Amino acid sequence: MRPTDNVVNTALQAQSGWNYEAGVACIAMISGLRWMLRYFIIASTTLLFAATSDDTEYYINAGGTNQTGFEFAFSDWLIGAKQNGFIRGYS
Repeated sequence: MRPTDNVVNTALQAQSGWNYEAGVACIAMISGLRWMLRYFIIASTTLLFAATSDDTEYYINAGGTNQTGFEFAFSDWLIGAKQNGFIRGYS
């Protein structure tokens, strides 16, 4: 990463982390209805942070963080599924 003063910080460590996910999904084959629920944890270490001083931007390692959350998705057919025709379905 190159800061605005073009001095490369060779002490920077790469940002790293783990992503853990668990979830359930359902697809109703007859109606095409689909939904998904997922819980996730993102555990990051050695995050990179852009700091500014006197209009000069530089980068430092700023510790770690844990981010958790839920994701929900739902979809259905807008045009029902067919075996023939130009448009055979749209979801």
